[in-house]
This record gives sequence, structure tokens and C-alpha cells, in this order.
Amino acid sequence: MGEMVPDSAESETTYSQEGRATDASQPNPDADEIMLSAEGTVSSSYIGSSPPSQPRSWTTTQDLACPFSLQSDGEALQPQMEVETQAQPECGGSLPVHGEGGQRHRQPEEPTLSQDGFSLEQTKVAPGMPQQLPTFLIPFQGSLTTVPQNGQCAYAALYATMTTTTETALHFTADVVKGINFMKKSIYTLMLANLANDVDCKVVDPRRELRRLYPSQPAPTDTAVATAALYAHYTQERARTVNSQIPTAFWAGPEVLRAMAQYLREPLFMLDMDQHNDTHVQRYYYRDYTLPNGDTHETGYGGSMDDVTATDMLAHYARLHVLPVLLVLKGHEGHFYGVHHGDIAVKWHAEGDLEFTHANCSEQPWYSEVLAHIDYSQGLLAQVDYLSDDEATNTILIGAMERRARLDIVHDRLNMDRLDRDPYAIATLESGLRAEEDRLQVLAGTGSLVTRLRSVQVPTAQGRKRNRNPDMA
Repeated sequence: MGEMVPDSAESETTYSQEGRATDASQPNPDADEIMLSAEGTVSSSYIGSSPPSQPRSWTTTQDLACPFSLQSDGEALQPQMEVETQAQPECGGSLPVHGEGGQRHRQPEEPTLSQDGFSLEQTKVAPGMPQQLPTFLIPFQGSLTTVPQNGQCAYAALYATMTTTTETALHFTADVVKGINFMKKSIYTLMLANLANDVDCKVVDPRRELRRLYPSQPAPTDTAVATAALYAHYTQERARTVNSQIPTAFWAGPEVLRAMAQYLREPLFMLDMDQHNDTHVQRYYYRDYTLPNGDTHETGYGGSMDDVTATDMLAHYARLHVLPVLLVLKGHEGHFYGVHHGDIAVKWHAEGDLEFTHANCSEQPWYSEVLAHIDYSQGLLAQVDYLSDDEATNTILIGAMERRARLDIVHDRLNMDRLDRDPYAIATLESGLRAEEDRLQVLAGTGSLVTRLRSVQVPTAQGRKRNRNPDMA
């Protein structure tokens, strides 16, 4: 999702029956528009240089302006209302019935799409005061980070959330654009690698997605042709730099948010706020599907949560000092914001992680305190019941476990599946994109070759667990 742009700015991109996209309103990107090189950047699903158990790359920050002072025990996340929510995916599939262990699923009704591509949840608000945005931010000392308005604010907002600690605004410097481009390109690499399998397991309906992206054109009726066309669109957007304007129809929607969570290897929470500051939560993560041939396919998943479940889940995060990945969407503005957390962004990350603390936190005023906490807790870890949600147990877990391990405990306590933490080898997936494009083009044009072409081994997201990035091993 992005910002409001005049209708005249919308692209006249078209796609042929073979599925190749052309853009009548924009020439092929020149040297100024092409994606900035990612040379010298670690090719992984993590921003910065943190290892897999440390998805946020917090650098040592001097003179932080937000000293830890709030009680972050989740008390501010007590439910104030109940909402009956019809959770719906953007492109088929099913969404979880949160609040029942996160393990049950139901088939949704047809979603209603807003002009920017987000599915509008059918929410029945219960009596009482609605949740306000600070309810979700205060336990994590969260404050908004503004990002440029050009239709690609979702990527800039995620980058701001993952890299800032005290900054209230993100600006498109050369280094920032390069970093966001690398992240966006990696996310679209996952979307491309997943697409054919997403269609096979009915997570994505390519015909409906093309109707949303190109409302003035009739969508292909053949699924293979539509899949090839959608693949071509993703390829086009993957190469578009984040500091360029895009048409309204191309704003990021749930399909991008699902891929963001899969890229991050942990849930992504979107706080959807209206002009009255009333806020509801959408949660995006990833799960396994079974393909028609019996293979397992991991892809992004998620949607809206009822307020009671959301506040309870985030209270669990706060009690174990796990910073969630948060984005704020002001729906009345059509604009995303990042979230920064001040000093606790570094401190909560250091807790339980001796290596990170030694490497990055020696100048912090709480350095000795965290080291003592780690030393104390590690000797007691074997004696505690991880599922006991009390202050004494949580204190030991915070000091003895790295952040990502504490996230697993949050899922255990909520009776939810743990999420695979192994990062994708993005470079390996990239190496197979051209072959996959060619395969889809042939399927779209010559159905008789389906059997032979399906035997071609093309790197896909399926191979993630066997193709870990050597830099992240």
C-alpha cells in the first residue's frame, strides 16, 4: 500500500496472452531507475549482519534519547473490546481462527478489495471503547517513523522498523535507497519462487490478482497464462527502485506482507489505524501447504485478528521482552509508517545473547546489568518450566535465551506452531528465476509440454532448508 496519487499517474502497463508485461507509460528503467547494486551486501533474509537468531541488526547507539522507564509487562495490552472478525485472505486459501490455538482454519467468503488492494475485513465492533494505537505501542516504547510518500511506503516502513532506534523520519539517502532496494528485491524473489506453487495450492488466484492490478483490461481466462502474466508483473516490480512513483493499483497488498514475514522468518504485525486512532491488528506469518503431488510448500499466510486475541498475543511478547515487527497503516492517509523503540530495541535484543552484548553494547549504561542477568539466568534455565508465565520464570528466560528462542516460547504458550527460523538462500533462488519464467511461458503457450517441463529442476523456495546461505550458517 502507498499514498494517494492522481488517476492520471496510473500506469498503462499491459500484458500479452503469453503473459509478458509491457508498460506503455514508462520506458524500461535507465541507469537512474534501475535497482541499485547490492554488491557488498550480505545476501540473506536479514537486514544488516545479525545471525539468524538475531533478525534485527541493531548497531551500538550512543546517547539514546529514550531511556527505559516504562513498565513493559504487558499491562497496557489488556483487552478492552471484543470483535467478531471474518478473516479473509487476499487471494484464496484460508486464514486462521485466532484465539483457538491458532491451529484451526476455515474457508473465507469472497473478500472485498479496497482501491489499494487490501482486503477489507468484515468487522463487527462490540460495545465499549475501541482500542487506540498507543495501547499496542506503549508496552514496547514504540513511536512512529515517517517515510517518503511515493506509493512504495510499505518497503520503506519495514526498513525503518528493522533499522532505526530513535529516528523519527526516514529519508531517501543513497545508502537507504540501496538498503531498501535490496530488501524489496529479496522479498519479490521469494514471491516469484513461490508463485507457481502458490497457484497450485490455491493461495493465489492469478486471474483475480491481475484484475486488481490491471482493472481496465480483461484478465486471461487460462490459469497458466494468468500465472505467467502475474510472474511478469512481479518481475517488473522487483526491478523498480523504491524511490520512484508507482500507480495506485500497484501499491503493496497482503501478498507482499505475507512475503515480508516469510523473508523475516517471523510474524509481521500491521496496526491498521483510522482517523479516530481506533486500531485493529493484522498478523502475517508463514506455514506449510501440501501440493497436489504431495510435496510440502511453505508460503506466506495471515490476515486480521480480533482485538482480544491481538492484545493477549502482544502481551505475551512484552512479558518475554520480544519486540514484535510492527508496521502502522493509517488507512485514512493510505500510508505506512515504521515503528522505532528507543533504547529497548538494543537492550531487549542483548538480553540472553552474550555474543551480541559483548560485540555491540559495551558502551551502554546497562551493559554490566545485562551481563550479570545472563550469568545468573543461564545457571537456572534447566530448572524452570518454560510454559509457566510468571515473573520469576520470565526473568530467567529473558536472561538465558536469545530473542528468537523467546519468540518460540511465546508460540508454545499460545498453543501455536513454532515458525521455521532458517533463512532463505536468496542468491540460490535468484539463480533460478529466469528458468522458472521460461517454464511458465512454455506452459502458457504449449500445454502439451506440461509433463516434460514439470520434470525440470528449477530452484524454488522449497529448497530453503537444504540451501542455507553459507554466510548465515
